[in-house]
Amino acid sequence: AGEGAGDVLMGSGQIAAWVASFFEPGRRAGVARAVVESEVDDLDVLLSMSHADCFEVLLGDGASPHPARDQPGLFLAVRRLWLALQRRASDANAAAAASAAAA
Repeated sequence: AGEGAGDVLMGSGQIAAWVASFFEPGRRAGVARAVVESEVDDLDVLLSMSHADCFEVLLGDGASPHPARDQPGLFLAVRRLWLALQRRASDANAAAAASAAAA
């Protein structure tokens, strides 16, 4: 789950849905709402966030101070999201470098 973002431009609602897709179904609506309300519904903003930032912003007051121990399912969902974001950043950097080299 959560890998379907592709390389197409996504709008706010699509980004919120993509981020939420990394979480269990019962949490998806809350996570999507948090994405929009926290104004992180832009890939550039998401790509700039640390794993801890993602956890805090997406789960808010429901976040534990020790998420890996206290909320392992949520911790892993955020980890999968964060790693997918890192792959997107890496792919974008590689494409930019290839484009620059070809110019």
